[in-house]
Amino acid sequence: MDDFTDIDAAYTAFLQLAKQRDDALDDCAAEQVAGRTGLLAYRRAAALQGEVNVFAAKLAAAIERERQTL
Repeated sequence: MDDFTDIDAAYTAFLQLAKQRDDALDDCAAEQVAGRTGLLAYRRAAALQGEVNVFAAKLAAAIERERQTL
């Protein structure tokens, strides 16, 4: 989603992606509490963090473009 036509919908999607990342981190912590490494959950969280970073940059740019039209 490079061109956000609905900033609010894009922000909602961003929050959902961030929640997936947080859930993966929670899974990692739960695995560690259970005496396992949680490596797979950590890798998933790390991949999601990359997606969050890219999405955030695109969303910030879209918000700035909209702000300039005000």
